[in-house]
Amino acid sequence: MLVLLNLIFQRAKTDKNVIVDSRGFFSINKQLEWFQNPVVRNIMQYVDKTSVKEGFCLVNQLGMVIPPEYLSTGCKTAILV
Repeated sequence: MLVLLNLIFQRAKTDKNVIVDSRGFFSINKQLEWFQNPVVRNIMQYVDKTSVKEGFCLVNQLGMVIPPEYLSTGCKTAILV
């Protein structure tokens, strides 16, 4: 299954801080509920071969415990979408 995602950002004058990088947005805004969602768990398993151990602790394909920030950028973007 091939999924393509096009993100289009329009630059406008604003007083608010704008984060256009999915890595930064993910790190700042991640929530524990995301990792309990079966769709997110399937995305992590399919893209990075990673599963949830408990809370924000993930287990990668080598059996090592990693934080959510170690997920690939593509996986983070798919979770955010």
